[in-house]
Amino acid sequence: MPDLRIKTIIADGDESSLQMLKQLIQSNCPEIEIVSVCSTLKHTVDSIKEFSPGLIFIETELPDGSSFKMLQMWPDRKFRVVFVSINPDYAVQAFRFSVSDYLIKPVIREQLIATVAKVHSELAESNSSVGFHAYLGKMNGFDQVSKTLVVTNSKGFTVLKTDEIIFLEADGYCTNFYLLENTKISSSRNLKFYSELLPTSNFMRVHHSFIVNLNHVKGYGYHEEILLTNNLSCSLSAAHKAGFLNHFKNRK
Repeated sequence: MPDLRIKTIIADGDESSLQMLKQLIQSNCPEIEIVSVCSTLKHTVDSIKEFSPGLIFIETELPDGSSFKMLQMWPDRKFRVVFVSINPDYAVQAFRFSVSDYLIKPVIREQLIATVAKVHSELAESNSSVGFHAYLGKMNGFDQVSKTLVVTNSKGFTVLKTDEIIFLEADGYCTNFYLLENTKISSSRNLKFYSELLPTSNFMRVHHSFIVNLNHVKGYGYHEEILLTNNLSCSLSAAHKAGFLNHFKNRK
């Protein structure tokens, strides 16, 4: 692995957490060069522009706003991001932003070292901007085969390839995922939550209880039934019928 010092920014609105992470990095990660320590989004944005970092450790929420909104300013960013949060509920949203890792406070030394090693390796292997952007494209879903969705449950989360999802079903306040190979998993999140994460190019709400992967639609019956891969089916509501039929009409 080539020698690589990673210029790094740490951003956290909690001064105690900020200093603890800084000291942990300085004591255990010699490949990290901390170039800026920030307590606000504004300071973080200014530091990114000034130092062109390779890595940012950042809380999901800072006093002046959401870190996710800040990252939208860099859709083709050249730096890696590691979220450090006390709240595991943001993990799904974080991985949609192609983060390298999501660490829970208080950060464990061994996890930090493993995360930094991962980032170090990723940056070392990115020999050109073309290769790096291709990598980000796959993580963000621009490469259809590699598009992923993080599905949370009471025990943690599962990373799914979206092309393996046949359809989603509302189950009270939870969601069931029906997958290829006749697999079904459940999430503690509701259907609306996932409707805002899934790509609209492939997924469509067809009923208040169902979202289908349009690539797995095999037919439509006149009893308002959508026929899907693996001999599965779901209902089509009157409210969504026109949009569903127009999608396939336009593909002729």
